[in-house]
Amino acid sequence: MTTIAEKRGETDLIAGFLVVVFGLAAFRGAENAPIMAGVAVILALIVLAFWVTYRRKPVPRLAITEGEIVYGRTDQPGMRITRDETGRLQFRMGFKRSGWFLVLVDARSPQAISMIGFNMDEVRRACIEHGWSFV
Repeated sequence: MTTIAEKRGETDLIAGFLVVVFGLAAFRGAENAPIMAGVAVILALIVLAFWVTYRRKPVPRLAITEGEIVYGRTDQPGMRITRDETGRLQFRMGFKRSGWFLVLVDARSPQAISMIGFNMDEVRRACIEHGWSFV
């Protein structure tokens, strides 16, 4: 079994950027626009609270074996792609370009896992090592 942990660096960068931007907006507007400064402080605190909550949760993982691919946290049931006769996978763009998904091509019911936070080359390599193929 190969386990790949989701990368969180981009989320940390975005959350930090938003907190700094809202903090600067609050600082600059404190004298001339105190209500807007208060709104900016509240937004910074909301972003900070969501980020801390997100960071406290276990890191989602992608577990790849010969029979299935499972995405999830250790404290929750995960999403699964169960191997069929062909074991053919594909990376597909989501609805309205919402992100890339790992999809079992020949499945009767849609089985897909979001690739946000994962290096797709690393996922492809691990899948091929375990006998999956790509279209």
